[in-house]
Amino acid sequence: MLLMSGNQVRLIRVQVIMAVFMVAATVGLVRPFGIAGVALAAALTNALSNYLCLRQVRAALGLSPYNRTYLRLFGRACESGGDAGLRLFTRSLGLHPEWLWIGVALAASYASFCGFALLGDWTMTTK
Repeated sequence: MLLMSGNQVRLIRVQVIMAVFMVAATVGLVRPFGIAGVALAAALTNALSNYLCLRQVRAALGLSPYNRTYLRLFGRACESGGDAGLRLFTRSLGLHPEWLWIGVALAASYASFCGFALLGDWTMTTK
């Protein structure tokens, strides 16, 4: 949105800051955590970049894609995350390879999130 609205200077500023952050985070995290540190640095860079772009869009254009109705999904996300964590924690069948368990937990997590979200919407409309 920043690029399309003529605010490319704001976008470039965010991208330069995030490039410096990515290099610093990677250098700082790769020694103690190895490849997981690189993944963590990339995830942090992505999250921070999205946040900074959102702030710039809000400041330049006065637009925000979120409102308070998104907060009701927080409980559902916690429930599905707990469901996935429980599935991974209690995996005692010895299923190999490990990525198969991660895939099962991911699929179950998405299914429970959608189920809890639909259940929440259904209970709100029937009151």
